[in-house]
Amino acid sequence: MSNNTKRDVLKDVVNTLHVMDGAPDDYCKKLLDRYDAALPDDLPVIPKVWADTIEEYKANHYRMDEIFTE
Repeated sequence: MSNNTKRDVLKDVVNTLHVMDGAPDDYCKKLLDRYDAALPDDLPVIPKVWADTIEEYKANHYRMDEIFTE
């Protein structure tokens, strides 16, 4: 495991595209801007059983705090 972040790796790829393949500056900037605007990779994941329960409660118009009292 390295200490590189995913952004570090992307910057290396974009720099390689720019230097070796001659990609235009604006194209490289757009790639970095898209990465910055994207959702983070470490979003929490709700287990399917909980997601199904939440959807069921929403569909039946229960209050969300009732999930935790049962």
